Amino acid sequence: MQSLLLSAVLIIVGFQVALIGLVADVISNNRKLIEDLLYRVRRIELATTDPAEAVTSASDQTEVAAIPSKGAPWHVPSRRR
Repeated sequence: MQSLLLSAVLIIVGFQVALIGLVADVISNNRKLIEDLLYRVRRIELATTDPAEAVTSASDQTEVAAIPSKGAPWHVPSRRR
């Protein structure tokens, strides 16, 4: 009887660990998507002089969608004048 109870508890704990692992993986992928989105938004904002213009012209800039992510979301290329 004790071994049956122990095995049931261990199966439940194993299932919970597997679910926590899946949730952690989904959170990781979500974080990567948000970092990429933040990088692209900052790049669009720096490409324009007026921040209000960046919102309206974001859909017009098709070349921005093809820009690959450069890693850290806070790294934004400097503008040269």
